[in-house]
Amino acid sequence: MAFVAVDTPRILLLSGAQARTASLLSLLDREGEVRVVDSCQEAIEAIQAGEVDIVVSDAGDFLPDQCAQCSRWIRQAIGTSGEGVAAVSLTGKILWGNSSLQAMPEAVLGAIVGTCLSVAGDWQRSAEHGRMASRAVERFTASNERGEQIDYEVAVSPVLDAEAHLTQMAAVVRDITTAVQFQRRIQAVQQAGERLSRLEAEQFIGLEVPQRVAKVEEQIVSCARDLMNFQRFSIRLLDRKTGRLDVAMAQGMSDAVYTREITASAEGQGICGFVAATGRSYICPNTSADPRYLQGIGDAGSSLTAPLWLHDELVGVFNVESDRVNVFDDVDRQMLEVFGRHVAVTLNILDLLVVERFHTTGRFADDVSSEISGPLNDILSEASALVDEYIGDEALHARLQTIVGNVTKIRDSVKQAARPTNGFRGDVSNGKKAPDPALAGKRLLVADDEDAIRETLYEVLRKEGCEVDTARDGAQAVALLAQGDYDLVLADIRMPHKNGYEVFADAKERNPDCPVILMTGFGYDPDHSIVRARQEGLSAVLFKPFKVDELLTAIRQALGQPVNP
Repeated sequence: MAFVAVDTPRILLLSGAQARTASLLSLLDREGEVRVVDSCQEAIEAIQAGEVDIVVSDAGDFLPDQCAQCSRWIRQAIGTSGEGVAAVSLTGKILWGNSSLQAMPEAVLGAIVGTCLSVAGDWQRSAEHGRMASRAVERFTASNERGEQIDYEVAVSPVLDAEAHLTQMAAVVRDITTAVQFQRRIQAVQQAGERLSRLEAEQFIGLEVPQRVAKVEEQIVSCARDLMNFQRFSIRLLDRKTGRLDVAMAQGMSDAVYTREITASAEGQGICGFVAATGRSYICPNTSADPRYLQGIGDAGSSLTAPLWLHDELVGVFNVESDRVNVFDDVDRQMLEVFGRHVAVTLNILDLLVVERFHTTGRFADDVSSEISGPLNDILSEASALVDEYIGDEALHARLQTIVGNVTKIRDSVKQAARPTNGFRGDVSNGKKAPDPALAGKRLLVADDEDAIRETLYEVLRKEGCEVDTARDGAQAVALLAQGDYDLVLADIRMPHKNGYEVFADAKERNPDCPVILMTGFGYDPDHSIVRARQEGLSAVLFKPFKVDELLTAIRQALGQPVNP
Protein backbone atom coordinates (compact mmCIF):
# COMPACT_ATOMS: atom_id res chain seq x y z
CA MET A 1 0.00 0.00 0.00
CA ALA A 2 1.40 3.43 -0.97
CA PHE A 3 0.27 6.94 -1.72
CA VAL A 4 1.71 10.14 -3.12
CA ALA A 5 0.93 13.36 -1.26
CA VAL A 6 0.21 16.53 -3.26
CA ASP A 7 -0.64 20.07 -2.27
CA THR A 8 -4.35 19.55 -1.69
CA PRO A 9 -6.52 18.33 1.14
CA ARG A 10 -8.95 16.17 -0.89
CA ILE A 11 -8.10 12.53 -0.15
CA LEU A 12 -10.06 9.47 -1.31
CA LEU A 13 -9.63 6.23 0.62
CA LEU A 14 -10.75 3.03 -1.10
CA SER A 15 -11.59 0.84 1.88
CA GLY A 16 -10.24 -2.65 2.22
CA ALA A 17 -9.03 -5.00 4.89
CA GLN A 18 -5.62 -3.32 5.00
CA ALA A 19 -6.62 0.19 3.96
CA ARG A 20 -9.16 0.84 6.72
CA THR A 21 -6.85 1.01 9.73
CA ALA A 22 -7.04 3.44 12.61
CA SER A 23 -3.44 4.59 12.22
CA LEU A 24 -3.87 5.30 8.49
CA LEU A 25 -7.14 7.18 9.00
CA SER A 26 -5.50 9.22 11.74
CA LEU A 27 -2.59 10.07 9.44
CA LEU A 28 -4.87 11.03 6.54
CA ASP A 29 -7.12 13.15 8.75
CA ARG A 30 -4.11 15.28 9.64
CA GLU A 31 -3.29 15.79 5.96
CA GLY A 32 -6.70 16.81 4.63
CA GLU A 33 -10.38 16.01 4.13
CA VAL A 34 -10.86 12.25 3.82
CA ARG A 35 -13.62 10.60 1.79
CA VAL A 36 -14.10 6.81 2.04
CA VAL A 37 -15.61 4.75 -0.81
CA ASP A 38 -16.28 1.02 -0.96
CA SER A 39 -15.76 0.18 -4.64
CA CYS A 40 -13.32 0.80 -7.45
CA GLN A 41 -16.14 2.16 -9.61
CA GLU A 42 -16.94 4.86 -7.05
CA ALA A 43 -13.27 5.77 -6.91
CA ILE A 44 -13.02 5.99 -10.71
CA GLU A 45 -16.16 8.15 -10.94
CA ALA A 46 -14.79 10.52 -8.27
CA ILE A 47 -11.49 10.81 -10.17
CA GLN A 48 -13.30 11.46 -13.47
CA ALA A 49 -15.41 14.18 -11.83
CA GLY A 50 -12.34 15.94 -10.50
CA GLU A 51 -13.51 15.51 -6.91
CA VAL A 52 -10.33 13.96 -5.57
CA ASP A 53 -6.62 14.75 -5.64
CA ILE A 54 -5.12 11.80 -3.75
CA VAL A 55 -6.17 8.14 -3.92
CA VAL A 56 -5.16 5.73 -1.14
CA SER A 57 -5.90 2.04 -1.60
CA ASP A 58 -4.61 -1.51 -1.24
CA ALA A 59 -2.34 -2.40 -4.13
CA GLY A 60 -4.75 -5.09 -5.32
CA ASP A 61 -7.95 -3.07 -5.10
CA PHE A 62 -7.79 -1.92 -8.76
CA LEU A 63 -7.69 -4.31 -11.69
CA PRO A 64 -4.72 -3.77 -14.03
CA ASP A 65 -6.78 -2.00 -16.69
CA GLN A 66 -8.43 0.18 -14.03
CA CYS A 67 -5.01 1.07 -12.60
CA ALA A 68 -3.81 2.04 -16.06
CA GLN A 69 -6.94 4.15 -16.65
CA CYS A 70 -6.59 5.91 -13.26
CA SER A 71 -2.91 6.51 -13.91
CA ARG A 72 -3.66 8.13 -17.28
CA TRP A 73 -6.21 10.47 -15.69
CA ILE A 74 -3.87 11.39 -12.87
CA ARG A 75 -0.90 11.94 -15.20
CA GLN A 76 -3.04 14.08 -17.49
CA ALA A 77 -4.35 16.19 -14.57
CA ILE A 78 -0.88 16.72 -13.10
CA GLY A 79 0.79 17.25 -16.45
CA THR A 80 -1.59 20.00 -17.52
CA SER A 81 -1.70 21.74 -14.15
CA GLY A 82 -0.62 25.37 -14.10
CA GLU A 83 1.42 24.60 -11.00
CA GLY A 84 4.80 22.92 -11.10
CA VAL A 85 4.75 19.36 -9.74
CA ALA A 86 7.90 17.35 -9.07
CA ALA A 87 9.19 14.18 -7.44
CA VAL A 88 12.59 14.70 -5.80
CA SER A 89 14.93 11.98 -4.56
CA LEU A 90 16.53 12.02 -1.15
CA THR A 91 19.83 12.81 -2.85
CA GLY A 92 18.47 15.99 -4.38
CA LYS A 93 17.68 14.83 -7.91
CA ILE A 94 14.44 15.78 -9.68
CA LEU A 95 13.10 12.37 -10.70
CA TRP A 96 10.09 13.73 -12.54
CA GLY A 97 8.44 17.06 -13.24
CA ASN A 98 5.42 18.17 -15.21
CA SER A 99 5.60 20.63 -18.11
CA SER A 100 4.99 23.65 -15.85
CA LEU A 101 7.92 22.70 -13.65
CA GLN A 102 10.23 22.06 -16.60
CA ALA A 103 9.56 25.60 -17.87
CA MET A 104 10.77 27.17 -14.62
CA PRO A 105 14.21 28.82 -14.34
CA GLU A 106 17.17 26.87 -12.97
CA ALA A 107 17.23 29.06 -9.88
CA VAL A 108 13.67 28.00 -9.06
CA LEU A 109 14.46 24.32 -9.54
CA GLY A 110 17.45 24.68 -7.23
CA ALA A 111 15.28 26.30 -4.57
CA ILE A 112 12.71 23.50 -4.88
CA VAL A 113 15.39 20.83 -4.41
CA GLY A 114 16.82 22.67 -1.42
CA THR A 115 13.40 22.93 0.22
CA CYS A 116 12.71 19.23 -0.40
CA LEU A 117 16.01 18.16 1.18
CA SER A 118 15.37 20.41 4.17
CA VAL A 119 11.88 18.95 4.69
CA ALA A 120 13.22 15.40 4.25
CA GLY A 121 15.77 16.01 7.00
CA ASP A 122 13.08 17.36 9.31
CA TRP A 123 10.85 14.35 8.56
CA GLN A 124 13.59 11.84 9.27
CA ARG A 125 14.53 13.51 12.56
CA SER A 126 10.87 13.53 13.59
CA ALA A 127 10.47 9.86 12.65
CA GLU A 128 13.43 8.94 14.84
CA HIS A 129 11.56 10.40 17.81
CA GLY A 130 8.30 8.68 16.90
CA ARG A 131 6.62 11.80 15.54
CA MET A 132 5.15 12.40 12.09
CA ALA A 133 6.18 15.72 10.54
CA SER A 134 3.56 17.53 8.50
CA ARG A 135 4.15 18.95 5.05
CA ALA A 136 6.06 22.23 4.79
CA VAL A 137 5.22 25.37 2.83
CA GLU A 138 7.95 27.90 2.10
CA ARG A 139 8.30 31.03 -0.04
CA PHE A 140 11.28 32.28 -2.01
CA THR A 141 12.12 34.79 -4.73
CA ALA A 142 14.04 34.05 -7.95
CA SER A 143 14.79 35.90 -11.19
CA ASN A 144 13.34 34.81 -14.52
CA GLU A 145 15.12 34.95 -17.90
CA ARG A 146 14.26 38.66 -18.20
CA GLY A 147 15.78 39.45 -14.83
CA GLU A 148 12.40 40.08 -13.18
CA GLN A 149 11.93 39.07 -9.55
CA ILE A 150 9.27 36.35 -9.23
CA ASP A 151 7.78 35.17 -5.94
CA TYR A 152 7.16 31.45 -5.53
CA GLU A 153 5.51 29.21 -2.95
CA VAL A 154 6.48 25.54 -2.69
CA ALA A 155 4.62 22.88 -0.71
CA VAL A 156 6.59 19.70 0.06
CA SER A 157 5.24 16.40 1.39
CA PRO A 158 6.97 13.06 2.07
CA VAL A 159 6.34 9.97 -0.12
CA LEU A 160 6.33 6.73 1.90
CA ASP A 161 6.62 3.11 0.95
CA ALA A 162 4.55 0.24 2.31
CA GLU A 163 6.59 0.17 5.54
CA ALA A 164 6.15 3.93 6.01
CA HIS A 165 9.77 4.58 5.08
CA LEU A 166 10.60 7.85 3.36
CA THR A 167 11.47 7.19 -0.29
CA GLN A 168 11.25 10.59 -1.97
CA MET A 169 9.63 14.02 -1.71
CA ALA A 170 6.69 15.42 -3.65
CA ALA A 171 6.69 19.16 -4.36
CA VAL A 172 4.09 21.52 -5.76
CA VAL A 173 5.30 25.02 -6.64
CA ARG A 174 3.32 28.00 -7.88
CA ASP A 175 3.95 31.57 -8.93
CA ILE A 176 2.51 33.89 -6.26
CA THR A 177 3.97 37.14 -7.63
CA THR A 178 0.56 38.65 -8.34
CA ALA A 179 -0.73 37.80 -4.88
CA VAL A 180 2.41 39.15 -3.19
CA GLN A 181 2.30 42.36 -5.22
CA PHE A 182 -1.35 42.81 -4.34
CA GLN A 183 -0.58 42.25 -0.67
CA ARG A 184 2.21 44.83 -0.83
CA ARG A 185 -0.01 47.37 -2.60
CA ILE A 186 -2.82 46.87 -0.11
CA GLN A 187 -0.35 47.28 2.75
CA ALA A 188 1.00 50.49 1.18
CA VAL A 189 -2.51 51.86 0.69
CA GLN A 190 -3.42 50.91 4.25
CA GLN A 191 -0.36 52.70 5.63
CA ALA A 192 -0.96 55.78 3.49
CA GLY A 193 -4.61 55.83 4.50
CA GLU A 194 -3.71 55.60 8.16
CA ARG A 195 -1.35 58.55 7.79
CA LEU A 196 -4.06 60.45 5.97
CA SER A 197 -6.72 59.80 8.60
CA ARG A 198 -4.39 60.61 11.52
CA LEU A 199 -4.88 64.33 11.06
CA GLU A 200 -3.66 66.26 14.03
CA ALA A 201 -5.34 69.47 15.05
CA GLU A 202 -1.88 71.06 15.26
CA GLN A 203 -1.56 70.72 11.49
CA PHE A 204 -4.39 73.21 11.06
CA ILE A 205 -3.37 75.83 13.60
CA GLY A 206 -3.35 79.21 11.87
CA LEU A 207 -4.95 77.83 8.70
CA GLU A 208 -8.26 79.07 7.34
CA VAL A 209 -10.80 76.55 6.05
CA PRO A 210 -9.73 76.84 2.38
CA GLN A 211 -6.13 76.15 3.41
CA ARG A 212 -7.25 73.15 5.46
CA VAL A 213 -9.21 71.85 2.48
CA ALA A 214 -6.22 72.29 0.18
CA LYS A 215 -3.95 70.44 2.61
CA VAL A 216 -6.29 67.45 2.89
CA GLU A 217 -7.01 67.38 -0.84
CA GLU A 218 -3.30 67.43 -1.62
CA GLN A 219 -2.77 64.33 0.53
CA ILE A 220 -5.73 62.47 -0.99
CA VAL A 221 -4.62 63.28 -4.55
CA SER A 222 -1.06 62.20 -3.79
CA CYS A 223 -2.17 58.83 -2.44
CA ALA A 224 -4.62 58.19 -5.29
CA ARG A 225 -2.10 59.04 -8.00
CA ASP A 226 1.13 57.69 -6.59
CA LEU A 227 -0.10 54.47 -5.00
CA MET A 228 -3.05 53.49 -7.14
CA ASN A 229 -2.30 55.31 -10.38
CA PHE A 230 -5.74 56.93 -10.41
CA GLN A 231 -5.46 60.10 -12.52
CA ARG A 232 -9.14 61.01 -12.90
CA PHE A 233 -11.50 60.76 -9.96
CA SER A 234 -14.20 62.52 -7.99
CA ILE A 235 -15.46 62.19 -4.45
CA ARG A 236 -19.14 62.78 -3.78
CA LEU A 237 -20.57 63.10 -0.28
CA LEU A 238 -24.12 62.14 0.60
CA ASP A 239 -26.51 64.80 1.88
CA ARG A 240 -28.76 62.87 4.25
CA LYS A 241 -31.45 65.53 4.11
CA THR A 242 -31.86 65.65 0.33
CA GLY A 243 -30.25 62.39 -0.77
CA ARG A 244 -28.00 64.32 -3.14
CA LEU A 245 -24.44 63.28 -3.89
CA ASP A 246 -22.51 66.54 -3.91
CA VAL A 247 -19.01 66.76 -5.35
CA ALA A 248 -16.52 67.35 -2.54
CA MET A 249 -13.40 67.23 -4.70
CA ALA A 250 -12.37 66.13 -8.17
CA GLN A 251 -9.20 65.72 -10.19
CA GLY A 252 -8.81 65.40 -13.95
CA MET A 253 -12.58 65.38 -14.54
CA SER A 254 -14.56 67.49 -17.00
CA ASP A 255 -16.54 70.50 -15.76
CA ALA A 256 -19.74 68.55 -16.39
CA VAL A 257 -19.13 66.56 -13.21
CA TYR A 258 -19.90 69.70 -11.17
CA THR A 259 -23.23 70.48 -12.80
CA ARG A 260 -24.75 66.99 -12.98
CA GLU A 261 -27.10 66.47 -10.03
CA ILE A 262 -27.08 62.89 -8.75
CA THR A 263 -29.03 61.36 -5.90
CA ALA A 264 -28.65 58.02 -4.11
CA SER A 265 -30.89 55.69 -6.09
CA ALA A 266 -30.42 52.25 -7.62
CA GLU A 267 -32.19 53.30 -10.81
CA GLY A 268 -31.82 56.30 -13.09
CA GLN A 269 -29.01 58.03 -11.17
CA GLY A 270 -25.99 56.50 -12.79
CA ILE A 271 -23.34 54.31 -11.25
CA CYS A 272 -22.63 56.74 -8.40
CA GLY A 273 -26.30 56.76 -7.43
CA PHE A 274 -26.42 52.96 -7.60
CA VAL A 275 -23.34 52.53 -5.39
CA ALA A 276 -24.65 55.05 -2.84
CA ALA A 277 -28.03 53.30 -2.72
CA THR A 278 -26.72 49.71 -2.51
CA GLY A 279 -23.37 50.16 -0.74
CA ARG A 280 -21.71 47.89 -3.32
CA SER A 281 -18.70 48.71 -5.47
CA TYR A 282 -19.17 48.75 -9.23
CA ILE A 283 -16.69 48.09 -12.04
CA CYS A 284 -17.79 49.38 -15.45
CA PRO A 285 -15.51 47.80 -18.09
CA ASN A 286 -17.01 49.75 -20.99
CA THR A 287 -19.04 52.91 -20.36
CA SER A 288 -20.61 52.87 -23.83
CA ALA A 289 -22.11 49.42 -23.20
CA ASP A 290 -23.29 49.95 -19.60
CA PRO A 291 -26.85 51.32 -19.27
CA ARG A 292 -26.10 52.57 -15.74
CA TYR A 293 -23.33 54.89 -16.87
CA LEU A 294 -24.51 58.49 -17.35
CA GLN A 295 -23.30 59.48 -20.79
CA GLY A 296 -22.34 63.04 -21.51
CA ILE A 297 -20.25 63.84 -18.43
CA GLY A 298 -16.91 63.01 -19.98
CA ASP A 299 -15.01 60.80 -22.39
CA ALA A 300 -14.48 57.89 -20.01
CA GLY A 301 -13.95 54.42 -21.44
CA SER A 302 -14.26 52.57 -18.12
CA SER A 303 -14.91 53.43 -14.50
CA LEU A 304 -14.64 52.11 -10.95
CA THR A 305 -16.86 53.33 -8.13
CA ALA A 306 -16.66 52.35 -4.44
CA PRO A 307 -18.74 53.42 -1.43
CA LEU A 308 -17.22 55.59 1.28
CA TRP A 309 -17.94 54.02 4.67
CA LEU A 310 -17.53 55.89 7.93
CA HIS A 311 -17.66 52.95 10.31
CA ASP A 312 -21.06 51.43 9.38
CA GLU A 313 -22.53 54.53 7.73
CA LEU A 314 -22.32 55.21 4.01
CA VAL A 315 -21.28 58.85 3.60
CA GLY A 316 -20.46 59.07 -0.10
CA VAL A 317 -18.82 57.47 -3.14
CA PHE A 318 -15.36 57.50 -4.72
CA ASN A 319 -15.50 57.40 -8.53
CA VAL A 320 -12.45 56.72 -10.73
CA GLU A 321 -12.44 56.93 -14.53
CA SER A 322 -10.11 56.13 -17.42
CA ASP A 323 -10.30 57.05 -21.09
CA ARG A 324 -9.55 53.40 -21.95
CA VAL A 325 -11.87 50.39 -21.65
CA ASN A 326 -11.25 47.41 -19.36
CA VAL A 327 -8.76 49.25 -17.16
CA PHE A 328 -10.01 48.36 -13.67
CA ASP A 329 -10.00 44.92 -12.08
CA ASP A 330 -10.84 43.35 -8.75
CA VAL A 331 -7.48 44.37 -7.29
CA ASP A 332 -8.24 48.02 -8.02
CA ARG A 333 -11.65 47.57 -6.41
CA GLN A 334 -10.23 46.17 -3.20
CA MET A 335 -7.59 48.88 -3.02
CA LEU A 336 -10.16 51.63 -3.54
CA GLU A 337 -12.43 50.17 -0.86
CA VAL A 338 -9.58 50.15 1.66
CA PHE A 339 -8.48 53.66 0.74
CA GLY A 340 -12.09 54.91 0.69
CA ARG A 341 -12.58 54.14 4.36
CA HIS A 342 -9.62 56.32 5.26
CA VAL A 343 -10.85 59.11 2.96
CA ALA A 344 -14.22 59.04 4.74
CA VAL A 345 -12.55 59.30 8.13
CA THR A 346 -10.34 62.15 6.92
CA LEU A 347 -13.19 64.21 5.47
CA ASN A 348 -15.21 63.60 8.62
CA ILE A 349 -12.35 64.84 10.82
CA LEU A 350 -12.03 67.95 8.68
CA ASP A 351 -15.76 68.56 8.87
CA LEU A 352 -15.70 68.10 12.65
CA LEU A 353 -12.93 70.68 12.99
CA VAL A 354 -15.13 73.23 11.23
CA VAL A 355 -18.24 72.18 13.13
CA GLU A 356 -16.25 72.50 16.35
CA ARG A 357 -15.63 76.14 15.46
CA PHE A 358 -19.40 76.62 15.32
CA HIS A 359 -20.20 74.84 18.56
CA THR A 360 -17.27 75.94 20.73
CA THR A 361 -18.81 79.25 21.75
CA GLY A 362 -22.13 77.72 22.69
CA ARG A 363 -20.56 74.75 24.45
CA PHE A 364 -18.24 77.03 26.42
CA ALA A 365 -21.18 79.20 27.46
CA ASP A 366 -23.14 76.12 28.49
CA ASP A 367 -20.22 74.95 30.62
CA VAL A 368 -19.85 78.38 32.25
CA SER A 369 -23.58 78.60 32.87
CA SER A 370 -23.56 75.17 34.51
CA GLU A 371 -20.58 76.00 36.70
CA ILE A 372 -21.76 79.40 37.99
CA SER A 373 -25.51 78.76 38.29
CA GLY A 374 -25.12 77.36 41.81
CA PRO A 375 -23.01 80.21 43.25
CA LEU A 376 -25.26 82.81 41.57
CA ASN A 377 -28.35 81.26 43.12
CA ASP A 378 -26.64 81.26 46.53
CA ILE A 379 -25.86 85.00 46.18
CA LEU A 380 -29.48 85.74 45.27
CA SER A 381 -30.76 83.74 48.23
CA GLU A 382 -28.40 85.46 50.68
CA ALA A 383 -29.23 88.91 49.32
CA SER A 384 -32.96 88.27 49.58
CA ALA A 385 -32.57 87.02 53.15
CA LEU A 386 -30.61 90.15 54.13
CA VAL A 387 -33.29 92.39 52.64
CA ASP A 388 -35.91 90.68 54.80
CA GLU A 389 -33.66 90.74 57.89
CA TYR A 390 -32.63 94.41 57.91
CA ILE A 391 -35.91 96.21 57.70
CA GLY A 392 -35.69 99.99 57.70
CA ASP A 393 -32.12 100.30 56.40
CA GLU A 394 -32.86 101.88 53.03
CA ALA A 395 -29.21 102.32 52.07
CA LEU A 396 -28.49 98.64 52.70
CA HIS A 397 -31.66 97.69 50.85
CA ALA A 398 -30.56 99.73 47.82
CA ARG A 399 -27.12 98.11 47.79
CA LEU A 400 -28.63 94.64 48.12
CA GLN A 401 -31.09 95.34 45.32
CA THR A 402 -28.19 96.43 43.11
CA ILE A 403 -26.41 93.15 43.87
CA VAL A 404 -29.57 91.17 43.04
CA GLY A 405 -29.97 93.10 39.79
CA ASN A 406 -26.34 92.53 38.76
CA VAL A 407 -26.52 88.81 39.52
CA THR A 408 -29.68 88.52 37.44
CA LYS A 409 -28.00 90.31 34.54
CA ILE A 410 -25.00 87.96 34.75
CA ARG A 411 -27.21 84.89 34.68
CA ASP A 412 -29.29 86.19 31.78
CA SER A 413 -26.17 87.17 29.81
CA VAL A 414 -24.70 83.69 30.18
CA LYS A 415 -27.99 82.11 29.12
CA GLN A 416 -28.11 84.37 26.09
CA ALA A 417 -24.55 83.45 25.14
CA ALA A 418 -25.40 79.75 25.36
CA ARG A 419 -28.29 80.03 22.92
CA PRO A 420 -27.74 78.55 19.43
CA THR A 421 -26.65 81.24 17.01
CA ASN A 422 -27.87 79.61 13.79
CA GLY A 423 -24.55 80.08 12.10
CA PHE A 424 -23.49 83.43 13.56
CA ARG A 425 -21.10 84.03 16.43
CA GLY A 426 -22.30 86.84 18.59
CA ASP A 427 -25.78 88.31 18.93
CA VAL A 428 -27.83 90.48 16.67
CA SER A 429 -28.37 93.59 18.71
CA ASN A 430 -31.96 94.48 19.47
CA GLY A 431 -30.99 98.02 20.20
CA LYS A 432 -31.96 100.84 17.87
CA LYS A 433 -29.19 102.35 15.80
CA ALA A 434 -28.95 104.48 12.73
CA PRO A 435 -28.65 102.69 9.36
CA ASP A 436 -25.17 102.43 7.89
CA PRO A 437 -24.90 105.18 5.23
CA ALA A 438 -22.54 102.96 3.20
CA LEU A 439 -25.25 100.30 2.95
CA ALA A 440 -28.46 102.31 3.12
CA GLY A 441 -30.59 101.94 0.03
CA LYS A 442 -28.55 99.08 -1.42
CA ARG A 443 -30.60 96.28 -2.92
CA LEU A 444 -29.39 92.84 -1.81
CA LEU A 445 -30.45 89.28 -2.62
CA VAL A 446 -29.98 86.67 0.13
CA ALA A 447 -30.27 82.97 -0.80
CA ASP A 448 -30.04 80.21 1.81
CA ASP A 449 -32.13 77.07 2.34
CA GLU A 450 -31.89 77.33 6.14
CA ASP A 451 -34.76 79.45 7.44
CA ALA A 452 -32.89 80.65 10.52
CA ILE A 453 -29.89 81.86 8.51
CA ARG A 454 -32.02 83.53 5.86
CA GLU A 455 -34.25 85.31 8.37
CA THR A 456 -31.31 86.45 10.50
CA LEU A 457 -29.51 87.89 7.51
CA TYR A 458 -32.69 89.67 6.47
CA GLU A 459 -33.06 91.31 9.90
CA VAL A 460 -29.38 92.32 10.15
CA LEU A 461 -29.28 93.89 6.70
CA ARG A 462 -32.63 95.64 7.06
CA LYS A 463 -31.32 97.34 10.20
CA GLU A 464 -28.43 98.65 8.13
CA GLY A 465 -30.89 100.27 5.70
CA CYS A 466 -30.64 97.69 2.90
CA GLU A 467 -33.50 96.56 0.70
CA VAL A 468 -33.42 92.77 1.00
CA ASP A 469 -35.05 90.03 -1.06
CA THR A 470 -34.68 86.42 0.10
CA ALA A 471 -34.70 83.08 -1.71
CA ARG A 472 -35.11 79.68 -0.06
CA ASP A 473 -33.18 77.78 -2.79
CA GLY A 474 -31.01 78.31 -5.85
CA ALA A 475 -33.86 78.12 -8.35
CA GLN A 476 -35.82 80.87 -6.59
CA ALA A 477 -32.66 83.01 -6.43
CA VAL A 478 -32.16 82.70 -10.19
CA ALA A 479 -35.81 83.60 -10.75
CA LEU A 480 -35.43 86.76 -8.64
CA LEU A 481 -32.26 87.70 -10.53
CA ALA A 482 -34.25 87.57 -13.75
CA GLN A 483 -36.78 90.08 -12.39
CA GLY A 484 -34.47 92.94 -11.42
CA ASP A 485 -31.00 94.29 -10.70
CA TYR A 486 -29.23 93.83 -7.37
CA ASP A 487 -26.30 95.70 -5.88
CA LEU A 488 -25.01 92.49 -4.24
CA VAL A 489 -25.89 88.80 -4.01
CA LEU A 490 -25.24 86.73 -0.86
CA ALA A 491 -25.76 83.01 -1.49
CA ASP A 492 -25.08 79.76 0.34
CA ILE A 493 -22.99 77.31 -1.68
CA ARG A 494 -25.06 74.23 -0.96
CA MET A 495 -28.75 74.65 -1.80
CA PRO A 496 -31.45 72.52 -3.45
CA HIS A 497 -32.24 72.77 -7.17
CA LYS A 498 -29.35 75.10 -7.97
CA ASN A 499 -26.18 75.45 -5.94
CA GLY A 500 -24.32 78.61 -4.97
CA TYR A 501 -21.99 78.47 -7.94
CA GLU A 502 -24.93 78.36 -10.35
CA VAL A 503 -26.45 81.40 -8.64
CA PHE A 504 -23.07 83.15 -8.86
CA ALA A 505 -22.74 82.32 -12.57
CA ASP A 506 -26.26 83.53 -13.33
CA ALA A 507 -25.72 86.81 -11.45
CA LYS A 508 -22.44 87.45 -13.28
CA GLU A 509 -23.97 86.63 -16.64
CA ARG A 510 -26.73 89.19 -16.11
CA ASN A 511 -24.45 91.83 -14.60
CA PRO A 512 -20.67 91.23 -14.59
CA ASP A 513 -20.24 94.12 -12.14
CA CYS A 514 -22.60 92.67 -9.52
CA PRO A 515 -20.54 91.54 -6.50
CA VAL A 516 -21.34 88.07 -5.14
CA ILE A 517 -20.46 86.63 -1.72
CA LEU A 518 -20.74 82.89 -1.13
CA MET A 519 -21.33 81.26 2.25
CA THR A 520 -20.48 77.73 3.33
CA GLY A 521 -20.64 75.80 6.58
CA PHE A 522 -18.69 72.74 5.47
CA GLY A 523 -15.13 71.62 5.94
CA TYR A 524 -14.65 71.16 2.21
CA ASP A 525 -15.45 73.06 -0.97
CA PRO A 526 -18.63 71.48 -2.40
CA ASP A 527 -18.50 71.27 -6.21
CA HIS A 528 -15.25 73.28 -6.08
CA SER A 529 -17.52 76.31 -6.12
CA ILE A 530 -15.12 78.57 -4.24
CA VAL A 531 -12.12 77.69 -6.42
CA ARG A 532 -13.97 78.22 -9.68
CA ALA A 533 -15.91 81.29 -8.55
CA ARG A 534 -12.76 83.01 -7.29
CA GLN A 535 -11.25 82.62 -10.73
CA GLU A 536 -14.35 84.22 -12.22
CA GLY A 537 -14.68 87.26 -9.97
CA LEU A 538 -16.06 86.11 -6.63
CA SER A 539 -15.95 88.97 -4.12
CA ALA A 540 -15.66 87.02 -0.85
CA VAL A 541 -16.37 83.81 1.02
CA LEU A 542 -17.91 83.62 4.49
CA PHE A 543 -17.37 80.43 6.46
CA LYS A 544 -20.17 79.71 8.89
CA PRO A 545 -20.37 80.49 11.69
CA PHE A 546 -19.35 84.11 11.20
CA LYS A 547 -19.82 87.29 13.18
CA VAL A 548 -22.16 90.05 12.13
CA ASP A 549 -19.14 92.34 11.90
CA GLU A 550 -17.47 89.91 9.47
CA LEU A 551 -20.61 89.93 7.33
CA LEU A 552 -20.89 93.70 7.19
CA THR A 553 -17.17 94.14 6.52
CA ALA A 554 -17.31 91.69 3.60
CA ILE A 555 -20.36 93.46 2.15
CA ARG A 556 -18.79 96.91 2.45
CA GLN A 557 -15.59 95.71 0.77
CA ALA A 558 -17.55 94.01 -2.03
CA LEU A 559 -19.48 97.25 -2.63
CA GLY A 560 -16.28 99.26 -2.63
CA GLN A 561 -17.23 101.13 0.52
CA PRO A 562 -14.98 102.04 3.48
CA VAL A 563 -14.70 99.19 5.97
CA ASN A 564 -15.17 101.46 9.01
CA PRO A 565 -17.66 104.15 8.01
